[in-house]
Amino acid sequence: MSGASELLTAEEVAPIVRLHKVTVYRKARAGEIESVRIGRKRLFRRSAIDAYLASCTVSAAPPAPEPQPAAADRPRRNPNRTYKT
Repeated sequence: MSGASELLTAEEVAPIVRLHKVTVYRKARAGEIESVRIGRKRLFRRSAIDAYLASCTVSAAPPAPEPQPAAADRPRRNPNRTYKT
Protein backbone atom coordinates (compact mmCIF):
# COMPACT_ATOMS: atom_id res chain seq x y z
CA MET A 1 0.00 0.00 0.00
CA SER A 2 1.45 3.35 -0.96
CA GLY A 3 1.76 6.25 1.47
CA ALA A 4 -0.82 8.43 -0.33
CA SER A 5 -3.56 5.79 -0.23
CA GLU A 6 -2.91 5.28 3.49
CA LEU A 7 -4.04 8.85 4.28
CA LEU A 8 -7.77 9.33 4.88
CA THR A 9 -9.98 12.40 5.21
CA ALA A 10 -12.33 12.92 8.15
CA GLU A 11 -15.23 12.03 5.86
CA GLU A 12 -13.58 8.66 5.14
CA VAL A 13 -12.65 8.08 8.78
CA ALA A 14 -16.12 8.85 10.19
CA PRO A 15 -17.86 5.64 9.03
CA ILE A 16 -14.87 3.54 10.10
CA VAL A 17 -15.00 4.79 13.69
CA ARG A 18 -18.79 5.28 13.58
CA LEU A 19 -18.64 8.94 14.52
CA HIS A 20 -19.79 12.10 12.78
CA LYS A 21 -17.06 13.85 10.79
CA VAL A 22 -17.23 16.89 13.11
CA THR A 23 -16.57 14.58 16.07
CA VAL A 24 -13.58 13.13 14.22
CA TYR A 25 -12.19 16.66 13.76
CA ARG A 26 -12.79 17.44 17.45
CA LYS A 27 -11.01 14.28 18.58
CA ALA A 28 -8.11 15.12 16.27
CA ARG A 29 -7.82 18.64 17.72
CA ALA A 30 -7.97 17.20 21.23
CA GLY A 31 -5.17 14.75 20.36
CA GLU A 32 -7.33 11.65 20.81
CA ILE A 33 -6.86 10.67 17.15
CA GLU A 34 -3.46 11.29 15.59
CA SER A 35 -3.66 13.39 12.43
CA VAL A 36 -1.50 15.33 9.98
CA ARG A 37 -2.23 18.87 8.83
CA ILE A 38 -1.36 19.65 5.24
CA GLY A 39 -2.34 23.25 4.60
CA ARG A 40 -5.92 23.50 5.81
CA LYS A 41 -6.57 19.78 5.39
CA ARG A 42 -6.42 17.37 8.29
CA LEU A 43 -5.56 13.84 7.17
CA PHE A 44 -5.46 10.62 9.14
CA ARG A 45 -3.14 7.64 8.74
CA ARG A 46 -4.92 4.29 8.65
CA SER A 47 -2.51 3.03 11.33
CA ALA A 48 -3.53 5.93 13.61
CA ILE A 49 -7.20 5.03 13.13
CA ASP A 50 -6.46 1.39 13.97
CA ALA A 51 -4.57 2.50 17.09
CA TYR A 52 -7.48 4.74 18.14
CA LEU A 53 -9.95 1.88 17.71
CA ALA A 54 -7.68 -0.45 19.70
CA SER A 55 -7.54 2.09 22.54
CA CYS A 56 -11.35 2.28 22.63
CA THR A 57 -11.96 -1.43 23.06
CA VAL A 58 -13.33 -2.70 26.35
CA SER A 59 -13.14 -6.10 27.97
CA ALA A 60 -15.85 -8.60 27.08
CA ALA A 61 -17.04 -9.06 30.65
CA PRO A 62 -18.38 -5.99 32.46
CA PRO A 63 -17.32 -5.56 36.08
CA ALA A 64 -19.43 -7.45 38.58
CA PRO A 65 -21.99 -5.29 40.38
CA GLU A 66 -21.44 -4.60 44.04
CA PRO A 67 -23.61 -6.76 46.28
CA GLN A 68 -26.63 -5.02 47.76
CA PRO A 69 -26.81 -4.89 51.55
CA ALA A 70 -29.34 -7.20 53.18
CA ALA A 71 -32.67 -5.65 54.16
CA ALA A 72 -31.68 -5.63 57.84
CA ASP A 73 -28.46 -3.72 57.02
CA ARG A 74 -30.13 -0.98 54.96
CA PRO A 75 -30.69 2.36 56.62
CA ARG A 76 -34.28 2.80 57.69
CA ARG A 77 -36.49 5.73 56.86
CA ASN A 78 -36.58 8.57 59.34
CA PRO A 79 -39.44 7.73 61.75
CA ASN A 80 -39.91 11.44 62.55
CA ARG A 81 -40.66 12.38 58.94
CA THR A 82 -43.99 12.04 57.17
CA TYR A 83 -43.73 10.40 53.75
CA LYS A 84 -46.22 10.68 50.93
CA THR A 85 -47.60 7.37 49.71
